[in-house]
Amino acid sequence: MTTLRRYGLLTACALQAQLAYRASLVLTLVASATSLLAQLYLWRAIYGADGHAVLAGFRLADMTSYLLFSNLLFLMLDNRVDHEIAADIMRGDILIHFVRPVSYTVQKFFTSLATVLSNGVLVGLPLCVLGAVLFGLTMPRGPDVLLFAVSATLALLIGFLLNACVGALAFVTTNLWGIQMMKTATVGILSGYLIPLSFFSPPLRQVADWLPFQSMIHTPVALLLGKAGGLGAAFALIGQQLCWVLLLGAACAALWRQLGKRLDAVGG
Repeated sequence: MTTLRRYGLLTACALQAQLAYRASLVLTLVASATSLLAQLYLWRAIYGADGHAVLAGFRLADMTSYLLFSNLLFLMLDNRVDHEIAADIMRGDILIHFVRPVSYTVQKFFTSLATVLSNGVLVGLPLCVLGAVLFGLTMPRGPDVLLFAVSATLALLIGFLLNACVGALAFVTTNLWGIQMMKTATVGILSGYLIPLSFFSPPLRQVADWLPFQSMIHTPVALLLGKAGGLGAAFALIGQQLCWVLLLGAACAALWRQLGKRLDAVGG
């Protein structure tokens, strides 16, 4: 059995486990739909009754599409890898994983794909359809869809590596609740999930430009909606994402190599 096939079986098994908890998926769908509808109605109130205003380069139809696809990506980025790693360290299960002939972080990547798929297909896509039916949708062009596919893939890699780095901090802190809350808030604001970065003040936008978070949501959605500023700018944004994947990958490997030496797990 090839290595890729072996890891693929991990994804399949994790997906079966995800589908076994249908109530959890339904609750996630209801909670996400409530949040999305609140955002959509809020922005409709901001734009006013006619909806013809243009704010920071966004018409109401653009903003509706932005919110739909940003919520889709946010759900797919919620892979819970940091939670699972922290739980493994706290219970002591990390010791078992370390002696297995399979890379722990690579194993987590492939099992996290099950969460990405279930959240994206069973929760995110129905939300997009619901939003499109109720509020309309700006249809993207074919080339923009291709750019989005590449960019979204890199965004998911960045999200995984970020969570893997955060999860590794459990070697030091054991309890990650505070760090996870801070990460969620930071990603929500600086990724463009709550509001497009074009609405930010110049100083805050400069801060966001120097951090990896905008590559997780704002960049892919901006490419999909044709708001990157041309093909050259689009390739530059994708190149920036690729750089963040390489940097975070190196940081993640170094962090795990260093913190793994001071393993102090409890439990059994």
